[in-house]
Amino acid sequence: MLSALLAANRHLKGPRVLYRDNGQPATRAAVSRWMAKAQKRAGLPVTRALHVLRHTFCSRLAMRGAPAKAI
Repeated sequence: MLSALLAANRHLKGPRVLYRDNGQPATRAAVSRWMAKAQKRAGLPVTRALHVLRHTFCSRLAMRGAPAKAI
C-alpha cells in the first residue's frame, strides 16, 4: 500500500520528490529558503526546520491508510 501511495503522488521529473523550477533537484539550501518563505507567509516563527516535512509526509500517509510499520 505504501508503494502505491507514493506512486500515485510521483511526478515525472525524476526520482527525487522536490525539484526547483528549472528542473534541477532542490538543494537543502533551496528547501530551507522555501520553508522560511512559507513560515513567514503563514505568520509562524521562521525556524527553517525541515524535519517537520517528514512528520507531515508520514501523517498524510497514515491518514490515507498506510500501516504504521510501513511508515
